[in-house]
Amino acid sequence: MQEKVIKTYVKSLTLRYPYWNMTLGADHFFVSCHDVGSRATEEVPFLLKNAIRLVCSPSYDSNYIPQKDVALPQILELSVPPTAKSRPFLPSSDYCGEYRRTKLGFWAGFPNSDVRKNLRIFWKDVSGFDIHTVDKRAERAAVLSAYEQELYESKFCICPRGETQVDGVCLAESMAFGCVPDSKMEERMSKSPQPFGCLSDSAVILSDYYDLPFHDVFDWNKFSVMVKENDFPRLKQILEGIPAETFEQMRQNVLQVRKHFKWNSPPVKDDEFHMVMYELWKRRHIIRLQTKAKSSDLSPIPLETMVRSMTIRITQAILCLLCLLSRNIEVEAGRQLSREEDLELEKQLKLMNKPAVKTIKTIYGDIYNCVDFYQQPAFDHPLLKNHTSEFKARPSFTPKESNTTYKDHSTIFNPRNIWLNKKGCPIGTVPIRKTTKDDLIRAKLAAEIYSSKFNPQSGETPGLHLAILRTQPDPIKKYYGGGMSPAIYNPPVQNSQSSYARMKIKNGADYIEAGWMVNPTIYKDNQTRSYIYTNAGASQCFNLYCSGFVHVSTVIPVDAVYVPVSEPGPEGKKYIDKFKIERDDIPGNWYLTIGFNDTIVGFWNYRIFKTGLNNFATYIDWGGQVYGPPNLPSPGMGSGEKFVQDMTYNAYCCQLTVANQTHSMDLEGVEEYVDVDAYSLRDYGNIGGFFRRYFLYGGSGGYIGN
Repeated sequence: MQEKVIKTYVKSLTLRYPYWNMTLGADHFFVSCHDVGSRATEEVPFLLKNAIRLVCSPSYDSNYIPQKDVALPQILELSVPPTAKSRPFLPSSDYCGEYRRTKLGFWAGFPNSDVRKNLRIFWKDVSGFDIHTVDKRAERAAVLSAYEQELYESKFCICPRGETQVDGVCLAESMAFGCVPDSKMEERMSKSPQPFGCLSDSAVILSDYYDLPFHDVFDWNKFSVMVKENDFPRLKQILEGIPAETFEQMRQNVLQVRKHFKWNSPPVKDDEFHMVMYELWKRRHIIRLQTKAKSSDLSPIPLETMVRSMTIRITQAILCLLCLLSRNIEVEAGRQLSREEDLELEKQLKLMNKPAVKTIKTIYGDIYNCVDFYQQPAFDHPLLKNHTSEFKARPSFTPKESNTTYKDHSTIFNPRNIWLNKKGCPIGTVPIRKTTKDDLIRAKLAAEIYSSKFNPQSGETPGLHLAILRTQPDPIKKYYGGGMSPAIYNPPVQNSQSSYARMKIKNGADYIEAGWMVNPTIYKDNQTRSYIYTNAGASQCFNLYCSGFVHVSTVIPVDAVYVPVSEPGPEGKKYIDKFKIERDDIPGNWYLTIGFNDTIVGFWNYRIFKTGLNNFATYIDWGGQVYGPPNLPSPGMGSGEKFVQDMTYNAYCCQLTVANQTHSMDLEGVEEYVDVDAYSLRDYGNIGGFFRRYFLYGGSGGYIGN
């Protein structure tokens, strides 16, 4: 029934409001606080594809996309306040009183999941817990009659995963039940020998994964307890192990954040309305049809034909209630798009997709245009347009080829094997990845995240973690290059997470990087690819998405897919590649070589650097980096395995080098830097042979950041 209602409603919108059909829902967002809202949209699939969805069951809804959609707290309004006759509280001028929280934990609900059934089996009759399972409707009424009282008497409100989702109402209840103590209450509390209080419960979230509301703003660990599903037998031990002062601080923190989870009419500063608007602003996206669709056309439109602008402005909101078992809200917001922004996007797209001499494909389906060397995007940089005659494909120095081989454990990557034609582009052309508007927007988003979160000197940056070997500050040292040979792995990442093995060369605000990464934000897949990153003035991008890097190789693209990759374990085959960046003496370009035959892939022209790398580098590091949304378990680094100091299980990086002006220099004065315990690095120094300077690094992740 609800499917037809929503379909009819959407069709009426397309007839009444022309702007709806300009984007097929992309200039709107909608909210549904019950999972029935997901089913209600099954007959309008484009709505799920294009619109921003605010849902209360984000982790178990198969259509939920974290980087596009928003997790919404459920709404709870307290019923009649408790009275002295029905609640065990001390007298107070405030209606809610001071509740003696004599119980450790409380939960009541339907046993519709293994987690909830196990909760009943293990803890139903255990001292300190009050666990009620409701198998019939008649039983439900009996439990609900005392439900509020149980909440007021418990220190922790347990929120276990159900059949399809975490109990979101439970989270709202743990926030809502209680009141802020006045000064008299605090005085009485200090004199009372018994545990009590009228602050809100702290929630115990019993689930392996749940996309908590506003997780990128709040650290839920400060006011709730996260318990893995397999740890339910230790639930009492975990809760009783929380020190009294920590619990008290958690309850105080609940009071501090509670205002952000409350709806007001009219809205009040920093309440849930403003929090949701902030989340929507962060997830603004940019879809618009190039040609107007018919009013009756409700079929999905390819994303690449719909991209319009990098910004959206929410100009109006229409609220529509759906009372389906709980409060359900549908919100629409129209957005005006800038013509200037659209023109700029079109301009950048044309620069990326220069006329191709030939188009070739990789065996993985990636399409590349073979573009004339002098027509490539690098020469569109304003500082390079009039200097094409200065460019040379090779540096004045001769790259030194590796004179050692290692056949026992490592297989060398061969870039020619990625092409269907087995040879790459014709001489005089270079492979430039064919780019859609969707690709360009994703790459820009990834670069914005990367550049804004990067801080190699701090472990407090939300979501970013490092395990690197780095040079120490030395005013005398000048670096003219560096190199590394990392093992190629495919660590597990999801959604907007990413994982890197990289070498970074830096001076001032300028820095350049090369290595491999797994980055679904850019590529919409979890393939391991080579990459470069440029931060030079206004140029901040991955690979060739901004001008400045001059591509030279006809065979090796900067973003080649690595397949196969190394497999952890003694029996797993290991694959390795080599990256070097060195500065040419004259005129001072930074050349990138990849592979053990030191094939020149291209170079960063010295003219694009203004604050440092136009001369030399003062800092180099090597190692692993991961990024993920804060307050979610961080992704794996390196091999993605737990760090056990074993090269068969953990990723390694070998053949570390630095270069001075004569292109030779001993690597000394370096230090290990790891910001959190979820990752590790062990430097073994120069062990000789093929590996030379060598270290192990990585970890399985799972860290929840600040």
